[in-house]
Amino acid sequence: MSSVTTWALAALAGALHELAGAGSMRSTYNACVRRVRADYGGHGLPYTENGRQIDVYDPLGIQQPDLQPSQAFEAGWNERGAVCVHHLRVAGRLALAELATRHPQQHGALVFNRSNDGSAP
Repeated sequence: MSSVTTWALAALAGALHELAGAGSMRSTYNACVRRVRADYGGHGLPYTENGRQIDVYDPLGIQQPDLQPSQAFEAGWNERGAVCVHHLRVAGRLALAELATRHPQQHGALVFNRSNDGSAP
């Protein structure tokens, strides 16, 4: 099994694990996919890159944050994309002001993540 296949299976298993006990499984699954891809606007455009580490967690406590000192809150996510964004995962691909203009604020985060401030993988 290739490392890409192993990673894909692990990511899917992690996303499915988070669904246990969650309200709408489809909404939570889609929020998890948006979060992993850094698809802030929910239009299928990822703003991440291979090798970026993220710390994923949810309000139900199924997945607790690791609270690594190098990471800070990045965003809350729902099935339509980012609900609130503190910083972008990868610097230089999109500015916060541009993100706010392109994608109006949403409400109702289902899952969350922490990441580095965009300058380091």
